[in-house]
Amino acid sequence: MFEQLRDRVKSSEKFLFAAGMATWCGFVAAGELKGDMLFPWEAHGKLHATGPNTLMLLGEIEGTLYVESGQGKFDGAAMVCPMIHEINVEEKSVRGEGRCTIFPKASEDVVFASYTCVGQIGTCEGTLELTAGTGKYQAIRGVSSISSRTAVADLAIRLGSGGSISNAEGLMKLSEFVCNP
Repeated sequence: MFEQLRDRVKSSEKFLFAAGMATWCGFVAAGELKGDMLFPWEAHGKLHATGPNTLMLLGEIEGTLYVESGQGKFDGAAMVCPMIHEINVEEKSVRGEGRCTIFPKASEDVVFASYTCVGQIGTCEGTLELTAGTGKYQAIRGVSSISSRTAVADLAIRLGSGGSISNAEGLMKLSEFVCNP
């Protein structure tokens, strides 16, 4: 009888741990650590010629994360990403990377992430990875495929080297995000 009770307690502990992780990440189903998020963002930056057909955008994107379920600490969290994007004017291609800080709701602690992407003018496909955090989030890890849409690269080509971009908008979709807090 003692062993049956112990097994039930262990099962309950596993269930509560999985439910807690799912809720923190913003996904409702216990044990289910996958979901989709949207990150509408605004970009600011400066353009530099780095080759005969290459522009470099140095700046940041910032906005608010929205979890599809509307639940969890990532829903409504602010995210700021210093970034660098290289635009090949001749090939009409882009590749970029950023280092992000996520500010979960109702917390002084933060989560750190990085992303990389490649694509054609108007799109950039890649991966976002949760890499670390502070305080209660120091062990957090997660990964998502991303798809970003924007007219920033097209605007950058029109502005050219020396141009400045401010208040340019875009949308990043984080698909099948998996989180392990």
